[in-house]
Amino acid sequence: MPEPTAGESQDEFISRCMSDEESMTDFPDQDQRLAFCFSVWQQSEDEDSLGQRKSSKGETMERRFIPLEKLEIREADTGAMSISGMAAVIGQESEDLGGFTEIIEQGAFDEAIMSSDVRALFNHDSNYLLGRTASGTLRLEARSDGLYYEVDDLPQTRRDVYELIQRGDVTGNSFAFTVEEDRWEQRSNGATVRYISKVRELFDVGPVVYPAYSQTVVSARALEKARGETAQPVYKVKHAKRRLELEDDQP
Repeated sequence: MPEPTAGESQDEFISRCMSDEESMTDFPDQDQRLAFCFSVWQQSEDEDSLGQRKSSKGETMERRFIPLEKLEIREADTGAMSISGMAAVIGQESEDLGGFTEIIEQGAFDEAIMSSDVRALFNHDSNYLLGRTASGTLRLEARSDGLYYEVDDLPQTRRDVYELIQRGDVTGNSFAFTVEEDRWEQRSNGATVRYISKVRELFDVGPVVYPAYSQTVVSARALEKARGETAQPVYKVKHAKRRLELEDDQP
C-alpha cells in the first residue's frame, strides 16, 4: 500500500494513492478509495506530530468507522448540546477492510476504557477536542452491543460540529485504538476474518466526516501470515507488534 513520502503534500499523496494499482484493486469504489487514501495521510500526520496518540508500547494505531445511524445529537431548552453514539459495534462483521473483515468480540473494550485517558475528538483532530474521560466531560460504556460514548454540554466554541452533524454533513463515528489480542480465521469460501478479543489502548472516539478503512502494519502483516498458514487457519496473537518483529528475524 502507498505511504506518504518526505516532502510530499497531501494533494500529491492523495493523487498518487488514488491511481495506485494495489489501492485500486483493494478499493475499486472511488469514494471508498478516497476515504482510505485520506485516512492513510491523516494517520501519517498523526504519527509525525501527535506522539501522545501513539501507543505507549509502540504499536501502530488503527481506526474504524461506524455509520451515521449510530450517532445522536440533542439540544436542551437551556441551549446545552450533547453528542452520543456507538463508536464501535460488538459481534457484527464489518464490511471489507481491504482483504479481510473484522468482528469485535464481547469484552474487548472492558480493560481499555478503565486504563485509557480517552478524548472525544472531531475528525480525530486534537485541535477539535469535545471532551475527555479524565475530566469527566466524556463518558464511555462498554455495552453488550458496542462501545457507547456521550459528551454532554458541548462547548459553544464547538457548536459548528453540532450543526454539521445536524445538517447531515458528518457521516458517522470513529475510534482509534491498538490491539492486545486477536485471532484470524480463514473460512472455507476463502474469506479472512479477524476477531479482536482485547483492545490494548483506546485513544479517541467521536464524529468524523470520512470513514477510515485503513489497514495498519500490524493488521496487514498479520493478514499476510493468516493467508500463509492454511494448515492452521485459526490463530491468536498477543502483543501483536512484538510477535511480528520476532517473525521478521526468522530465516
